[in-house]
Amino acid sequence: VKEKKGKYSSTISAVGKRYIKERKWNRERTKSGARTAIERFCTVIGRDTDMEEINAKHAYSFAAWMEQELDAANKSIKGTVSYVKGMFTWAITQQEYNITEPPWAILDQIGKYGKEEEERIPFRQDQLHDLFSLAKLDGREG
Repeated sequence: VKEKKGKYSSTISAVGKRYIKERKWNRERTKSGARTAIERFCTVIGRDTDMEEINAKHAYSFAAWMEQELDAANKSIKGTVSYVKGMFTWAITQQEYNITEPPWAILDQIGKYGKEEEERIPFRQDQLHDLFSLAKLDGREG
């Protein structure tokens, strides 16, 4: 997204669009996750906020929003914040932006946001046999 003078806009929405378009993505799912994370970040922080104004407080505000509005788990919050951090890391490599350091490196308190991961109890061997026997009886094996 270029401004009138040929200079790239450094709003987080403009940088986010350029990042999604220009970065090399190994998986479409990763690209899609990053796009969603950046769009949500823009919604919470403001699309026209300049990336140079972003700091750790914005990351925590975003985490709190995901916890309250999306009822997100801590693991999801960390992953989403990581996608946004990736945009800033990429922007550092671009000459058009005046950012030289990520706005947040270590977010010590991010673990306090979102639901804890629930511990799952694995199936016992006999339960697995019963489950797969049911699938055979139903004709859904293979």
